[in-house]
Amino acid sequence: MQALAEIGQGRLIALWDSLFGRLNQPIAQILLTRAVFLPIPFLFDKRSRYLNASSTLTTRLNHGVIPIINENNTLSVSEIKFGDNDTSSAITAAMCHAQFLFLMTDVNCLYTENPRSKPNAQIVKVVYHIEGVRKIVSTATLGSSLGTGGMATKRIAAALATVAGVSKIISNATKTQVITSIMTKIGTLCSSISGITGTTSAQSFSTSM
Repeated sequence: MQALAEIGQGRLIALWDSLFGRLNQPIAQILLTRAVFLPIPFLFDKRSRYLNASSTLTTRLNHGVIPIINENNTLSVSEIKFGDNDTSSAITAAMCHAQFLFLMTDVNCLYTENPRSKPNAQIVKVVYHIEGVRKIVSTATLGSSLGTGGMATKRIAAALATVAGVSKIISNATKTQVITSIMTKIGTLCSSISGITGTTSAQSFSTSM
C-alpha cells in the first residue's frame, strides 16, 4: 500500500490549487509523519524536526499561504503513523497555536448515540470536560465509512486539542456555509482548557468523511 500511496497526490493537489486559485489564494502541500511531533525513542533529532515543521507552518501562514497538510504515507511505518486525519489535525493545530480546529464530518454534531439507529440520541452542544463526554457518548458506530477517522477519533482529537488550548468544533461538511453557520451555534464546541489559548490568529481545518 505504501508503494501506491502517492498515486493521485499530484491530481489531488492540482484540484486544491484550482479551487483556491479561483480566489487568488496560494496554497502549499506539507506531508508530515507522527515522528515530527511525538517522542519516538529511535529518533534523536525529534525536537529539531518539530521546530522545523512549526517554523514552516508559521512562516507560510504569516505570508498568507494556506498549508494543505497530510500524512506522508510513503515514509510512515506503524510506529510513526498518525493513523487518522483527526489526530494529525489536532496535533497540527496545537503546533501552530491555532485558536480553533474545525473537524468536518457527516453528522451535524456530537451525539450521545448513533442518530441513524437511535432516534432518541441527544445532541451534545458544548463540551467542557472530555472525561465527562466519554461516559455519555457512544462511539462504537458513529462516523463515516470513508477515510480513517470516526467519532471515536474525533473524541481523542478533542482531548488533544483542548489540552493544547485549541477550541474544537465538530460539524457537518455536507452543508453549505457551515463554518459561517457555526457562529449561530450549529455543531459541537469542545472548549479549550481555561487559561490556555492559542497565540496566533491561525485556524486549522481538517476534513474527515
